[in-house]
Amino acid sequence: MSSSILGDYIQTYSKVLLSVGRVDLLLLDGPEDARETLNQYEFFLPYLKKGALLFVHDWFTEKARLVKPLVEGSGDWEVKKILGFPRSLGFALAVKV
Repeated sequence: MSSSILGDYIQTYSKVLLSVGRVDLLLLDGPEDARETLNQYEFFLPYLKKGALLFVHDWFTEKARLVKPLVEGSGDWEVKKILGFPRSLGFALAVKV
């Protein structure tokens, strides 16, 4: 049995994040909108502690354009794997260090 949570991520997850205090795995795969992906990343970032996994779908598209340089250049993330062409538009796995 699976369950889904539908709704605005800020309204839906604010209470959950306050109670659990951390996110162990975050998958960014929303609309093809770099600003929205960045907003989601920034919302969850304070809860991504050392060892957290970050998956970003469409790594080579407009969707990840603003997040990609933050992950690759911050020193807070170690990019472990990137799946690319010809089978994927990019799927990145990074670990919080």
